[in-house]
Amino acid sequence: MKTFQGQLIVQTMFVRGEHNGQRVDNTTPQEVAAWCDLMREVRPHQIMVYSLDRPTPEPLLTKVSKEEMTQLVAPLLAEGFNIQIV
Repeated sequence: MKTFQGQLIVQTMFVRGEHNGQRVDNTTPQEVAAWCDLMREVRPHQIMVYSLDRPTPEPLLTKVSKEEMTQLVAPLLAEGFNIQIV
């Protein structure tokens, strides 16, 4: 992604729950910190973040609220990243 030199849009889905008996959660402090570090390296033109919008084949996955997603991306927003929260 770095080879695009910022000329790309990164889409990220935040989700939590369970899949095949395994815990799934990319909203933990460790996961979000790693994602933020990657965004700082890639420096995309725009970042779009979203969560589940309709039922999925995996009923144990849950939606992350827009308010929580705003908190998750707050450090990057403060640094001036162009982020759309859907």
